[in-house]
Amino acid sequence: MFGAIIGDIIGFPYEFEKTKKNKFFRLFSRESRFTDDSVMTVAIADAILRFDRCLPNEERIKKAIVDSMRYWGNKYINAGYGGLFYEWLTCDNPMPYGSYGNGSAMRVSPIAMYYDELKTVREVAKWSAEVTHNHPEGIKGAEATASAIWLARHGSSKADIKEFIETEFGYDLSESCDEIRPKYCFYCTCQGSVPESIRAFLDGKDYVDCVKTAISLGGDADTMGCITGGIAEAFYGLPEKVKEKGKKHLPKDMISVIEALYNECYRHDKEGPPAIELILGSGLKKYSDYKVNDTLLDAVVKMRHQMSLELGVVIPIFTIHENPENEDNMYIIKIHGRKYGEGIIEPGTTDVKECQLMTSHLERVISSHILELLTKKDVQLLLTNIEEEDPKLINNLIPDIIGFDDFEVILRNLLCEGYSIRDLKTIIEFLIKNGRYTQDTCELTCRVKEELKQAEGNKNGKYER
Repeated sequence: MFGAIIGDIIGFPYEFEKTKKNKFFRLFSRESRFTDDSVMTVAIADAILRFDRCLPNEERIKKAIVDSMRYWGNKYINAGYGGLFYEWLTCDNPMPYGSYGNGSAMRVSPIAMYYDELKTVREVAKWSAEVTHNHPEGIKGAEATASAIWLARHGSSKADIKEFIETEFGYDLSESCDEIRPKYCFYCTCQGSVPESIRAFLDGKDYVDCVKTAISLGGDADTMGCITGGIAEAFYGLPEKVKEKGKKHLPKDMISVIEALYNECYRHDKEGPPAIELILGSGLKKYSDYKVNDTLLDAVVKMRHQMSLELGVVIPIFTIHENPENEDNMYIIKIHGRKYGEGIIEPGTTDVKECQLMTSHLERVISSHILELLTKKDVQLLLTNIEEEDPKLINNLIPDIIGFDDFEVILRNLLCEGYSIRDLKTIIEFLIKNGRYTQDTCELTCRVKEELKQAEGNKNGKYER
C-alpha cells in the first residue's frame, strides 16, 4: 500500500509526458505531492479495517467504502479528482456512474494486502469498483490490479503473474515497455493504462525501476506509478529510504490509517496457520504432548532434518496438535492451512508402527508440495549463504546472466522434478557456464539437470520421493 501511494507521489510532477519518455528523473522534488489516488487508497483501507477478513458481506462493505471515500474525499477535496467523481463525492445521493476510468484500479492495494484468499480479493475489489466504476472494464481493471498485487505478495513469479493476468482478464502483456513507449499516449481508462502498468512491473528490476518504467511511458503518470508501485512493493519490498522520503509528503491522519493496515496484516500473518500441521484425532492425542509420548515428535524431527539435508531446502518446523472433531484414529496433514493428506491408523497398531505410518505419509506430502514451502526469503537466504562464502560467484550470475526471479524459477523447476538443490554452489557454477549460451529458464534447467547427473556426489541426480 505504501508502494502504491509513493508511486502516486513520485508520478505526479511528471504527468502529461513531462518526462520526455525516459527514466532519467528525480524521485522526489518540490512539486511532489499526493493526489486523489492516495486519498482513495487510504479511504479503502479505512473502510475494510472495520470488518473481519473472514466472510466479507457485500452490502456492508460497499456502504463502508462509500462512506469512507466520501469522508476522505471531502476532507482532501483539492486532491485532483475527475469531474464525475467530484460530483459523486459532493452530491446528496451517490450512485455508480458507469465509469471505466483507472480510478477503480488505483485504490485497490489495501484489499490485496488485507484478505487471505485470491477469490476474496477479487470479490472485494469488484465491490470496491462497483460503487462508482460499474462498467465491466472498470471492474476488470480493479480485479486485475488487486490480483497482481496478491500474487506478488504470495510468492508468484513474474511469469506466473503475467500468465494469470493474460488468461483471467484478457490483457495483452506481450509487448515490452520499450516497445510500448514510442507509440503510447495519455490514457486514463483501465483498458488503456492497467495493462501497461502491469507490464512496467514485469519489466522493472526493483521497486524504483518499476515505478520509473511506468512513469517513463508518458501517460497518466501518478496513477500508473500508483498501480505499478503497489505490485512492485508486494514483489520486491519498499526501500526504507524511499518510504521515509515519501512519508514526508503525507499528512499524519493518512499515515495513521496506512500503518494501522500494515500492523493488522503483520499481526494476522504472524498468527496465520503453521506451515505444516499434523492434526490428530482423540485416539492419537497421546502424541500431541511430547512430555507424555515423544515417539512421534522424535521421528518427525529426524525426518525433517534428513529431508532438509537431502533436498537442500530448510523444511519448516511442524505443529502437532489434537482436534477432537477428527475421528478417533484419524490424522490430517495440512500445509499453510490446506489439507493435503489424511489417514486412519488401525486399532491395535504399536506406537512405533503408528509413528512410522504418519511420518512416511508426512514425508510424501512434503515432497509433493515442496514448492509451496519454498519462499522468496528462503531463496534469498540460500544466496546470502553462498555470497558470504564466495561473493564473486553470485555477482557473476545475478544480474549479469539471469535475474533473481529466473534463478528462483530454475530452483523450483529442479525441485519439481525431484532434483536436490543441496549443492547450490555447483548449480550456480553450472548456470554461469551454460548461461553464456541461453537465458531461457527451461533450457537452463535441462542443462543443469544433465550436469547434476554427472557431478560427483550427485550421481543419482534425484532425491527419491
